[in-house]
Amino acid sequence: LAGKGLLLREAGRADRRQARLSLTPQGQALFGTLFPIVRDLNLELLGALSGTDIAQLDHALGALQARAEAMASQAELPKASRHRGGRDRMPSS
Repeated sequence: LAGKGLLLREAGRADRRQARLSLTPQGQALFGTLFPIVRDLNLELLGALSGTDIAQLDHALGALQARAEAMASQAELPKASRHRGGRDRMPSS
């Protein structure tokens, strides 16, 4: 998306592994065009479910999101390699 001029990516100040993402004006325009279409498709899909089914789905998705966030906050992520290509290289034989 950044290569298409739709997204700006700025490295984090404190931790360069983090990035701040934001839409460019071109990206915002595309979002404005696509969002109503996606919203209408989602509403059509949800039309297959009863109100009770939708409430249960919403609850289940919320529980999964909370679990994923808890797991992510407890995860010990590996440090990035400083080698070009991001992999630890094996010595040549």
